[in-house]
Amino acid sequence: MRWIVIVAVLALGGCTVLQDVGGPPPAQQYLLVPELPPRQSAPADAPVLSVTRPAAPAGYDTRRMVYTVEPLKLDYYQRNEWVDTLPRMLEPLLIEALQGSGRFRVVSVDAGVGGDLRLETTILAALQEFHPSGSFGRVELRATVIDPARYRLVATRKFDASVPAENEDPYGGVIALNRAFGEVLRELTDFVTSVVVENGM
Repeated sequence: MRWIVIVAVLALGGCTVLQDVGGPPPAQQYLLVPELPPRQSAPADAPVLSVTRPAAPAGYDTRRMVYTVEPLKLDYYQRNEWVDTLPRMLEPLLIEALQGSGRFRVVSVDAGVGGDLRLETTILAALQEFHPSGSFGRVELRATVIDPARYRLVATRKFDASVPAENEDPYGGVIALNRAFGEVLRELTDFVTSVVVENGM
C-alpha cells in the first residue's frame, strides 16, 4: 500500500510539472534607465526645486508597453511589460537629471520640503510607433514650472523626441524609448536651468 501511495503522489506531481511547462511563458520585464549627465552637487544656498510625480493620461499610466500601427489607436504587447508604471519609473529619473545641473537642489514633493519653484510634468506619449520605414521610440512630455509662494505659472514647454529602433520587436522599442527619454530629460534640465537663471535665483 505504501508504494501505491508514493507512486500516486509522484504521478500527481508529474501532472503539475507538465501543466506548468505547457502554460504561458512569464512576461518579459524591462527597465527604464536612460543615460543621464553626471550628477553635480549644488551649493547649500542654491534654490530648491520640488518635483511632483509625473501624471499620465489614460493608456500610459500602466506597466503595459504601448505600440501603435494606426493613427489614434493604441495597442499593448501581451508578454512584454515595464517593471513599474511609467510615472513611478520616471520620477526618480527626473530628480537625478535635474540634480545634474548643479544649479539647484532637487527634492520630491513627497519629502515635505518646500521649494522655491515646483516642477509638474505629464507624460503625453511613450510608445513604439511602427511606420513603413521602420519603428521609432517616441516620447512626448509637458513640463510646467510654478512659483508656489505666489501661485504663479512661471513657464511651460512641451518636449518631443523620436528615436529609430534598431529592431522591430519589443526589445528594440525599449532601447529606443530609453534613448528618447534620455533626450527629453536633457532638454528638460536645460529648460528648467534657464528658467531659474531668468528668474534671478
